[in-house]
Amino acid sequence: MAALSRKICFLTKLNGHSSLTCDRLIRRLSSSDKVLKERPDLLHLFLKPKVTAILKKLTGKNSQKTMEPMIARRAVTSKYKMLTDEELKQEMERARQVEKTRLQMPPYMNARRWNNRPLSCDPDIAPVLTSKYIFVDISEASKRIPVNHARTVLCRHKNGVLQHADVETHDRIVRTYLPVPGQEVLTPPLFEEDRLKELLTPVWYTYLLEYACTQLEPDNPEFLRVTHTIYEHIAKEGHFHHLEATRFFGPMAFHLAVIDKLESLIIFYIESDRLSDAKDVILLGQIVNDEPETEGSVFTIVQMYVKDQVEKVYNTIQTQSQQATVVKSEKDQRIFQEKVQGLEKLQNVLKTFTRKLASTGIASTGNTIRKRS
Repeated sequence: MAALSRKICFLTKLNGHSSLTCDRLIRRLSSSDKVLKERPDLLHLFLKPKVTAILKKLTGKNSQKTMEPMIARRAVTSKYKMLTDEELKQEMERARQVEKTRLQMPPYMNARRWNNRPLSCDPDIAPVLTSKYIFVDISEASKRIPVNHARTVLCRHKNGVLQHADVETHDRIVRTYLPVPGQEVLTPPLFEEDRLKELLTPVWYTYLLEYACTQLEPDNPEFLRVTHTIYEHIAKEGHFHHLEATRFFGPMAFHLAVIDKLESLIIFYIESDRLSDAKDVILLGQIVNDEPETEGSVFTIVQMYVKDQVEKVYNTIQTQSQQATVVKSEKDQRIFQEKVQGLEKLQNVLKTFTRKLASTGIASTGNTIRKRS
C-alpha cells in the first residue's frame, strides 16, 4: 500500500483532470488486489517513471500554443503593466507554473467494471414494485467515502433483485445528489457517435478532449470511447501537430502504443526529421507491450522496428492461411488491414528518408545524423 500511495501522490501532480480529484478515484479502483490481478493495470503502466518521461518529451514545449485561450472561452483583453525586475521574475515564474499545470496529462485508465452480482433476490416483494428504486449513500465525505464516486449506489429492480447500479446510473445519480459546477447530469449529446464524427476536425480536437475531461471521469467507458475515437482519428489523418504541446499528446501516444498502432506517429517524426523522437515512440511501444528494448543507433532501431513488425504480420498471415476455419470479425479484419497499410507506408517513408540521406551525403551514427567528411 505504501508503494500505491506514492503513485497516488505522483498522479496528483500528473493529472489535473476535471473537477474530480483523480488520485482519490484511483485509490478506490486500486484498493482491491483482486482487481489488479485480474487484468493488466494500464494506469500503473502509464505512471511508470520511464513511460512518463517519454510522454513528456514527446509532448514538447510551445508556450504560445499551451497558453492560448480555449475555443469556448471569451477573448481576453491584453493588459500592460510597468514592472520592476523582481516583479517581472515573479510574473515569469507564475506563467511557468500555469504552463506546467496546463500540460498535466489526464490519466489513462482501464474501464470501470460493474459488479452485477445480485446482493439480494426477493421475488416476494416484486408485485408491489411499480418501478426501480435507487438507494444512495449521501453521508458527508470521510475516509470511508473519500470522493463522490466511492459512494454506494444500489438499485432495486422490479423483479425484486437488489444489486449495485451500473456505471451510467451510478454517475447520473451521484451528479443529481451532489452536483459539480459545469458538469451535466446526463452525458452530453455532443458525445453521441454521429455528432462526434461531425466535429472531428483539427479546430475541435482540444475542445472535445477538454470537454470530455470536464463531463466524464477517466475510468468511465464513455470517456474512453470518446477520447479513443479522437486519438485514432488524429492518427489516421496524421494531425499530430495539432495536439503537440497540449496535455493530451502523451495519453494519445500511450493509447497508440496500447493498441499497437504506432506506425503513423513514427512516420510523422521521420518526415519531420526527428529520428530521436521516433526512437522514443518505439521504446514506448516496447515498454507497453513488455518487449525487449532494441539497442543501437536511432536509425538502426527504426529499421529493426519495421523489420520486426513486418515479420509479425507475415507470420500472422501464414498462420491464418494454415487455419482455414478461423473466422475473423469485420472489425478485426479492418484493424489488421490498417496495420498492414501503416507498415507499407512506413516502409516507403523510411526508404525515401534513406535515399534523402544518401543523396545529401549524410550518415546516421550513434544517436545523431551527421554529414560525411
